[in-house]
Amino acid sequence: IISYTQVIEERAFLEFRGKNHIAYIKGVDENYRNVNNIDSTLLYGNWITPEEPVAAIGFGISRILSLGVNNYSDLLRVMVPKPGTGQITDPTQAFNSSQLVVSDIFQVNEELDQKYLFTNIDYVRKLLNYNEATLSSVELKLNPKADPVDQTEVKTRFQLNDKLYKMLNAENLAVYLIFTLVLIIALFNLVGSIIMIIIDKKANIQTLHSLGASLKDIKKIYFLQGTMMSVFGGIIGLILGSLIVGAQLQFQLKMITPTLPYPMEFTLVNFLAVFFTISILGILASYLASSTIRPKLLQD
Repeated sequence: IISYTQVIEERAFLEFRGKNHIAYIKGVDENYRNVNNIDSTLLYGNWITPEEPVAAIGFGISRILSLGVNNYSDLLRVMVPKPGTGQITDPTQAFNSSQLVVSDIFQVNEELDQKYLFTNIDYVRKLLNYNEATLSSVELKLNPKADPVDQTEVKTRFQLNDKLYKMLNAENLAVYLIFTLVLIIALFNLVGSIIMIIIDKKANIQTLHSLGASLKDIKKIYFLQGTMMSVFGGIIGLILGSLIVGAQLQFQLKMITPTLPYPMEFTLVNFLAVFFTISILGILASYLASSTIRPKLLQD
């Protein structure tokens, strides 16, 4: 371990000149900048100090509250629920309140810029009535050459949030199954189209049979026709979908917010899964449609 930092984090209610916002107040010690590379995100002002009640806020919070730096005439009010048990009888006494001077503004991304307010850990500990032994977390910075597995259980972000990622994976599976169900319904149109072609081309089928084509050969013709329709149609659809995803990743055509593009990702596994799903179901549909040709159809 090269360095570590102690952190206290809690949800807080911010108020400035009648404007309100709910964010997370994060109390950190003087080692925080040694553990996390935050200097590159600081826009202007001075980082927090352990001696003064000052804060570094995200650009999103600054924009929402119309709050700048070093405004000593109007201070930022921070309110957090008082710890304890029992029913609240007086709402005005349910919160601890204090004031801060904003000394710095940082910018990372839209979500974090609206979420966090940094100040010194002693200020937050006093505001929350925490004792010296109470922390929310301890963040570590390891030597790149260190072996973190030795006598230590190390978990990645995925492992720490395994339930969330399991839920997301289950959601992906549900979307795939819904897509497959829609595809099966759509393939009924393929089956119906081939059957209509068989009925419409009855005379041609009889002519082919008279010229020596067997029932198996005629079935193969319509089977190949349905297979080619589904496979080549799927390929064209996948190419168009890939182009749309590539255009979104490159040019950010669709935006959720003015600064956040709609997230998309192209993976070969998903591409192949969709292709093989379309191909297999298309082949099955073509087989079912071609099997409707019976010897009776070949009779005059």
